[in-house]
Amino acid sequence: MSTMPRNAQTSAPADAVPKATGSVSATSPLATSSSAATPRHDAYETVTARVLEQLQAGTVPWRRPWTTTGNGMPRNLATGRAYRGANVVLLWMTAFESPWWLTYKQAQALDGQVRKGEVSTPIVVWKRTVRHLNNPAKLARARKEGRQITTDQHGRPVCRVVFSRLYRAFNIEQIDGLEGHPALQPVPDPDWDPLAVCEQTVDGYPNSPSIQVGGQRASYQPASDLVRMPDHGRFTTATDWYATLFHELGHSTGAASRLNRPDLTDAPTFDSVGYAREELTAELAAAMLCAHCRIDSPPLIQQHAAYLDHWRRKVTDDPRLVVIAAQRAQRACDLILNRPTLTGDAVAGTTE
Repeated sequence: MSTMPRNAQTSAPADAVPKATGSVSATSPLATSSSAATPRHDAYETVTARVLEQLQAGTVPWRRPWTTTGNGMPRNLATGRAYRGANVVLLWMTAFESPWWLTYKQAQALDGQVRKGEVSTPIVVWKRTVRHLNNPAKLARARKEGRQITTDQHGRPVCRVVFSRLYRAFNIEQIDGLEGHPALQPVPDPDWDPLAVCEQTVDGYPNSPSIQVGGQRASYQPASDLVRMPDHGRFTTATDWYATLFHELGHSTGAASRLNRPDLTDAPTFDSVGYAREELTAELAAAMLCAHCRIDSPPLIQQHAAYLDHWRRKVTDDPRLVVIAAQRAQRACDLILNRPTLTGDAVAGTTE
């Protein structure tokens, strides 16, 4: 797959609920009691509906300036762990400045109290299982969905699938009584050099592709495992250059020698579902890496209205698009940052 060329810019542009639709307030029984797992499609619908709402309002949820992403990635205050995958997108879409979140029961355990009338935000927890592809129809469906197909100990084709459960989280700005929590106390922040962190991120990518600087477009070429980047001077800021590079490095993680994403290795045609899924994977990976480095998301490569319309159509056509791309983007970030991919956790609200 030859990824979409990116023209250089001159300016930066644990409480389960039975339904995923709507919001739950702190006074609702749904906010305080557990219930059976939610059907998988409800999780996809919840994420898709919220993303579409933002796109209709003229906002791209995964393109966030540093000043609106709090202190980087959203985290669970009880565990200290960062949320992952689609949950990053869900929590970034809120208006809160604090990155810290809790479920209702977690807040109570810390002697906190969610204020009456506060509205929760859904988060998704995923459980893994293996699907046996024991007939041609199942095998064809798995390939169409872009799943990674392997074999079991008997040589039979299988693929990994996940099932979802929805929980409700509250930001600490909605909770009283947590003022003395150690994690919320001011900590002296040493001088932060975002360019140095960006450089460290790129240098720390294990088995990374070659990077060639020059020309007018940014792209990743799977056949030669090469990232092409425009000259630094074609960007308004140095961080814009790195943000664009992160997008192309996101693509590179899908190479056969790395994560082996079918949407990259099978070279889907432009405007296909696979192409859009791979492009959104790189978009989200870049946004996550930008949050890690505390820089703004990549500058837009096209008119804002056209960009919004493009993704409205894609997300509408495929309700699974955002969730799958977010999961793959998380694994891409884990690879680039050379850290292990974590499994699902109901408390931390991860999506793996």
